[in-house]
Amino acid sequence: MSAALGASAQLVLVFGANEILKIPEPLQDVRKVYPDAHLLGCSTAGEILDTQVSDNSLVTTAVQFEYTQINTAGSVSMQSAAAVFWLALLWRNLSLQKIWCMSLSSRME
Repeated sequence: MSAALGASAQLVLVFGANEILKIPEPLQDVRKVYPDAHLLGCSTAGEILDTQVSDNSLVTTAVQFEYTQINTAGSVSMQSAAAVFWLALLWRNLSLQKIWCMSLSSRME
């Protein structure tokens, strides 16, 4: 894992196989390399790094913004698109400019 940004990274996108994400050590290693970053990620059915596709691995992308501040409002597990919509309504008064919702599968109703 390259630590080019290290402590200056504000956001780290983490994509990995279910089996890897269930083990605490890989995410602890990501946290050590990027101690101040917000981690955001999901499980995948294949991880892409450069031009290679791998299985049973973990891929990270670290981002540093020049003018943007990142804040995490919360994390929840949703079972339907209606629940995601409800969450957006609850957060509408928080002066958020963007709400990013990720689906764990294509089976959302």
